[in-house]
Amino acid sequence: MALAFGSAAASASAFTSSTEPASDLRVVVESDLRLVPARDPADEPDREGDGDPYRYVDTDDDGQIQSFEFRLLNKRAVTEFAGLASIVNNGDRTADRIDLSFTADEAGGAVAGVLRIAGDDVSVDDGTYTLLSGPDTLGPGERVTFGIEMDFLSNGVPDAVADSDEAVSVTLVVDPIRA
Repeated sequence: MALAFGSAAASASAFTSSTEPASDLRVVVESDLRLVPARDPADEPDREGDGDPYRYVDTDDDGQIQSFEFRLLNKRAVTEFAGLASIVNNGDRTADRIDLSFTADEAGGAVAGVLRIAGDDVSVDDGTYTLLSGPDTLGPGERVTFGIEMDFLSNGVPDAVADSDEAVSVTLVVDPIRA
């Protein structure tokens, strides 16, 4: 999945007394597994006031996620979009675990550093996030749900987010690991 940043016309968080432009984030998905919204995007409220429901996911005609899109990001917070997507095993082989990692071009490297995979029983080792550890598996027809977290507090706001005039590409790699 790739991330692209653009400028926004809204203020940052209500947690501070000052305001600054918030940022947008777009994540494009590439995977061999089927990646679908964990919730029905049509149920999301109209947060932009334009008559269209605000969606964090962009799907194709088959309902598979093509990208995630986060708008008006709070640059002074850790923001978690929990239960955002589900990985569905449409094959006939069981996956022992699912590994996810972010990769980026040079401009997107700092952006990839603020992104994390969030969810129940997620472990991380050297930038690789693992879903389904231990005896858990993902059998045919089963799904596992995860979210994405952005941490702008620990290491600050990457320049690509703070000054989002140029597009930045970050890819989420989703690998099924089979024994």
